[in-house]
Amino acid sequence: MTNFAIREELISDLSEWLPPQIGEVIDHQTDLPRIAKDPRLTAAIEDQLP
Repeated sequence: MTNFAIREELISDLSEWLPPQIGEVIDHQTDLPRIAKDPRLTAAIEDQLP
C-alpha cells in the first residue's frame, strides 16, 4: 500500500467522526481553520468522539 493510499484510507476513516454541520471539506487549507475558529463546530466534533 502506498503512502497516498494509506492517507486516503485515514481520511475516509476520519470522516466518520465529522458531524454533518461541518459540511464538505474541500480545501483543507481554508476549511480546517474555519472549523477550528467556530466554537459550535468544534463542540459538535467533540460530541461525536467516544
